[in-house]
Amino acid sequence: MSFDLAATWVPRPVSNSVDPSGGFRQGPVTLACEIDTKPAGLVGFLRVWSGPKTDGSARQVLDAFLAGERDISDRHDRPTVVGALSAEETTYLSAGLEPDEPRRERALALTTPQGTAILHLGGLDTAEHERLLPAYELAKNSLVVTAPHS
Repeated sequence: MSFDLAATWVPRPVSNSVDPSGGFRQGPVTLACEIDTKPAGLVGFLRVWSGPKTDGSARQVLDAFLAGERDISDRHDRPTVVGALSAEETTYLSAGLEPDEPRRERALALTTPQGTAILHLGGLDTAEHERLLPAYELAKNSLVVTAPHS
């Protein structure tokens, strides 16, 4: 898949060879790349997770992914469409740096003929998350699923 990035956001591949035990795995997906927001003066990441093709729904993939998160609350799911694909999106609160200051996060799950994918947006805190949202929406709204290279 591909999508547009906000100006100065920098994509970086993630090498799973750093942790051969699969430490970059969460539920059914493996961390594929992350887009660093620091060059834009923000603190956060847009992470892309990918996994194998499944007979399950985008909601099931999202549920399995979130099962790997700690201390989530105030979860709000909604079905959505990305391009021609049905998807499932959620916002939720997770444990922040301070115990009494949870932070807002967002995730979007897709199932495609090639496999599954999750876009996950996290920031330093909820205020930073809000500043990152326009770039997340740009990625989501420009997302295109491409055929595998042969």
